[in-house]
Amino acid sequence: MINYKLVVCLLLAGIQAVAQDPVSWQFNLRKKAGGLYELHMTASIERGWHIYSQMQPQGAIGFPIVVGWDKNPLLIMEGAVEESGVLIKHREPVLDSESWQYAGKVDLIQVVRMKAKVKTSLSGAIRFQVCTEQKCLPPASVDFRLWLP
Repeated sequence: MINYKLVVCLLLAGIQAVAQDPVSWQFNLRKKAGGLYELHMTASIERGWHIYSQMQPQGAIGFPIVVGWDKNPLLIMEGAVEESGVLIKHREPVLDSESWQYAGKVDLIQVVRMKAKVKTSLSGAIRFQVCTEQKCLPPASVDFRLWLP
């Protein structure tokens, strides 16, 4: 016979795990002169949570933001992904380590050059980890695709 209390507890635990998504992402393109675009990948982070910068000091234990691009021969990525936000340099005395992180909001900016004036897409994924002072969720990935005119 099925233990209904166990089934209900497992369902509630699953709902809680799915419901815990403290980072939401928005993606938009801003047209610049000369075939250039700025891709803005903006993370809004719930209060009490943080994500780790792309760049971390030696010995940091958090999983940094990684942006990956799908290949498109019509596009050239100009420079590296830049971060815009309030960078927090957090020192963890128990682990004797430092991490660089963002809370609240961070905007990742990539300049993209189009090789030809044709409609094409810019796509990829962002991998990141979100934590509080007490816990971390497993690294997550968010896919994106935007169309360039």
